[in-house]
Amino acid sequence: DKYDGDLLGDDPKGNYRKYAERANEAVAALADGDMDRKVHLSYGDWPVRDYLQHISTFRGLRAHDLAKLTGGDAKLPDALVNGLWDMISPHAEEWRQLGIFGPKVEVPDGADLQSRLLGLTGRQP
Repeated sequence: DKYDGDLLGDDPKGNYRKYAERANEAVAALADGDMDRKVHLSYGDWPVRDYLQHISTFRGLRAHDLAKLTGGDAKLPDALVNGLWDMISPHAEEWRQLGIFGPKVEVPDGADLQSRLLGLTGRQP
């Protein structure tokens, strides 16, 4: 119940920044500890190392999704795309079976890496 309702209120940017900072602090605390320690997620128990990959994947792809939905520039920085590809591609089918990604979207041969990444994660490039 703590996070039900409008959390952004009259200061959406400031309140978003506040919650993002809290989330970053929580992740930093996890990363400073035992990376093999199990944490409970809504879809099972995972080592901290895997959880950090999952949340990085979610946040990186969400940047694209939000930009696309709001009419912004959905082109992700090359370094982010490369990092996400390296994290996701070895696990994409496993994560798809968990329901994290939708069905793979086929992209044309020779498509750029961002398009391939989006297709791999069930998104339309």
